[in-house]
Amino acid sequence: MYLKRAKSPRTWPIKRKGTKYVAVPSHNISRGLPLLIILRDYLKLGSTRREIKKALALGAVYVNGKQIKEDKYGLTLNDVITLRSGNNYEESYRLTYSDNRKFSLDKISREESNEKTSKVVGKKILKDRKIQISLLDGRTMISKPDIKIGSSVLIDLKSKKVKKVIPLQKNSEIIVISGKHIGKKGKVEEVLDEGVVRVAFGSKKIGLKLESIMALK
Repeated sequence: MYLKRAKSPRTWPIKRKGTKYVAVPSHNISRGLPLLIILRDYLKLGSTRREIKKALALGAVYVNGKQIKEDKYGLTLNDVITLRSGNNYEESYRLTYSDNRKFSLDKISREESNEKTSKVVGKKILKDRKIQISLLDGRTMISKPDIKIGSSVLIDLKSKKVKKVIPLQKNSEIIVISGKHIGKKGKVEEVLDEGVVRVAFGSKKIGLKLESIMALK
């Protein structure tokens, strides 16, 4: 599947002029970014799709600890991209947003590459009374019953388990994940009624809906 370049999401860091069509991520289409764009336009592993596909075929690219060879593989906020040379670790990056509201990469340490944060967007009780949570990045996990929808979880990418629960509350450090303020980072000053929080971005304070932000710390 392809998308007309002019209609691609504004969060994609691509030029508005160029080839008529661009690749669509294999999943999380509304929130995702194809691995192809990251490897070609950010990390410069090749200048064409053919070159990127050759690089992927070598098995040197990992996303959240899993080897990926599909150039349309969809990445979402806080995903970890790791480059390897043979069996040797080279470097890792985390997908985030820049100040201009577009996806960008932050270089991270080897230790940081073993974890990622995602938001809890759903929760249900299974037949055996276990609690299943649904996360913003599309994954589901069995977790503790006291995790609330709207909180975030720090995931250990090796064990695939919740390492830490990050509640969305007063003084939480957050990132805006949708709307005109997407990418901005701030701190919750107050949780108001009707699903609204007041967030401080430096000296500026803005009221935002709970679903538009994600707790980071």
